[in-house]
Amino acid sequence: MTKVLLETFLGLILLIGGVFLAYFGILGINDGQGWFLLPALCIIGGSSFLLFRAGKSDTTVIHKGKLNLDDLSTNKPGLETTLQRNNAFDAEWGKTTEARNRLKMLQVSADAGKKS
Repeated sequence: MTKVLLETFLGLILLIGGVFLAYFGILGINDGQGWFLLPALCIIGGSSFLLFRAGKSDTTVIHKGKLNLDDLSTNKPGLETTLQRNNAFDAEWGKTTEARNRLKMLQVSADAGKKS
């Protein structure tokens, strides 16, 4: 995580420095001081590389945890009642959706009877 933060901070500092160097290079073109532009482009390219690499880092998004198989054992108290309760909810939901579908069909047939 510190590597990602360091790359982000360094990328932002280099980007700001590259923009300032490019600005002074553009101002100095009339005076013959335009050689600032090439290092400025290199610095801006390096900073964009660092920012892109820091943004695509998997460590900022994915935290890999270890799986403890003892926590998944089926010998826990109350697990059986939880499964039974969930099965009861599922059965009740099935009845509810079936009743809803039947009522919709009755409504569709009643609407069709009114139109004909």
